[in-house]
Amino acid sequence: LQVVPMSKHHEHGPADFSLSTTLHHHLLPSADDVRERLKSAEQFLLQMAGLQRPPPDLDIQTGSVVALKTIPKGTQYGPFVGKLLREPMDRRFAWEVIDLDIRGWLDATLEPTNWMKHIRCTSSSAEANVQHFLKDGHSDSGTRYGSFCQN
Repeated sequence: LQVVPMSKHHEHGPADFSLSTTLHHHLLPSADDVRERLKSAEQFLLQMAGLQRPPPDLDIQTGSVVALKTIPKGTQYGPFVGKLLREPMDRRFAWEVIDLDIRGWLDATLEPTNWMKHIRCTSSSAEANVQHFLKDGHSDSGTRYGSFCQN
């Protein structure tokens, strides 16, 4: 869409503007392009909705994630969405990342849609039943010892 001033015709009255509705065909997306973009947007929204609440076998109770049933060893959840920082804003909502090339905190303090930020650390590594790991540059969580403790 192009707005073309009609200033040359000013001598016959007030300045006027005319809308040229000449659209070039190559500027318009095809129906297939529109469908593909809508499909991608829908997939993104479904992924974001999935981050807002835990899967059916888990629940958030009193600020932490608890298992509602036994979770098989090797079950994976994720991704854990956060920002990599040297120091977290709030350690309750951050996971420490220690790798050969990376050291810091993956902080989800400002991520309101991330249920995984409610997974709490234990007082000793012997009590841990979840381990987080980086996968393709994204943090995922995987069950290490079999199941979460059910409260």
